[in-house]
Amino acid sequence: MNKQVIWLLGLGGTVSMTSDANASVRPTLGAQQIIDGISLSSDEIDLFAEDFLKLPSASLSLNDVISLAKRIDDLADEGASGIVVTQGTDTLEEVAFGLSLLLGQRIPVALSGAMRNPSQLGADGPANIAAALKWVTSSAAANTGVTVVMDDEVHAARHVQKMHTHRIRSFASPGPGPIGAIVEGTPHMWTTEKTASYRLPSLNDDVHAAPVLIVQVALGDTPVLLENAEALGYRGIVINGMGAGHVPSEWVPVIERVAARLPVILASRIHEGPVLSSTYGFSGSEKDLLERGVISAQDLNGLKARILLSFALATHDDKDDLRSTLQNVISSSGRSQVD
Repeated sequence: MNKQVIWLLGLGGTVSMTSDANASVRPTLGAQQIIDGISLSSDEIDLFAEDFLKLPSASLSLNDVISLAKRIDDLADEGASGIVVTQGTDTLEEVAFGLSLLLGQRIPVALSGAMRNPSQLGADGPANIAAALKWVTSSAAANTGVTVVMDDEVHAARHVQKMHTHRIRSFASPGPGPIGAIVEGTPHMWTTEKTASYRLPSLNDDVHAAPVLIVQVALGDTPVLLENAEALGYRGIVINGMGAGHVPSEWVPVIERVAARLPVILASRIHEGPVLSSTYGFSGSEKDLLERGVISAQDLNGLKARILLSFALATHDDKDDLRSTLQNVISSSGRSQVD
């Protein structure tokens, strides 16, 4: 039987960090060193390592995500059957979703990392990466696209969020929950997940992520930044609204003017639950804003809506085509329970 070809691409992050003279940690370990620290039988896989980047994940960019997707596509062309990406947890959920838009379900890709660096007691990196490797080599991972594997749980890229700043159990999928888990060393699938079924057009080497502003609506705030977004160079806007998708009434005229020129997506700043569509009718309500041309993010959170809009703007010139693509991707979140 032919062995599976699996690649581990290292981006840096806590999983790769060691202490310096001041007892602060920085990314120093390479991908091969990370693999060497894992006890994993490779009788059925050929495992390769590559240092793609070596950065704290707060320093990653959307263009880094595009480059990473291209590298994964190349490895798939060369025969890779699965990819594990190791990175910092600060932006792990965003990178995972960005990759899911660009890669679809081509091959299983699992992102993983660590909440405790290798110098700490109970460092979780080796277990997380071993679980991610087991996931991408399993039949359960087929057609799941890009996932996040942390603390023996498998999360769809669309739904996963970091929920705590430092605890081991920091990742969850509010609402839907994880799609699978590693139990006694064996991957299990709990649900079927169709999040990755829609793939944006491939980005050429000369295409870059478009600048998109994300605005968090807060009590008593004004829309001055929103009103000046276009002059500042932004090509699209995501509004993280209150509750089910609400803004102060004085924001409404500004939003309507901006939405006539730029694509505007309405998300919610709440961790769980979708933007509603027709429950509230007051000025600044979700119904009011949608009737003024704003696009609903539905259950997609603001951080991920921003990535979707940025990548879609990079691949669509026609305004109607762009809007149709955004709505198709946003509504492609369906999942069905396995009997």
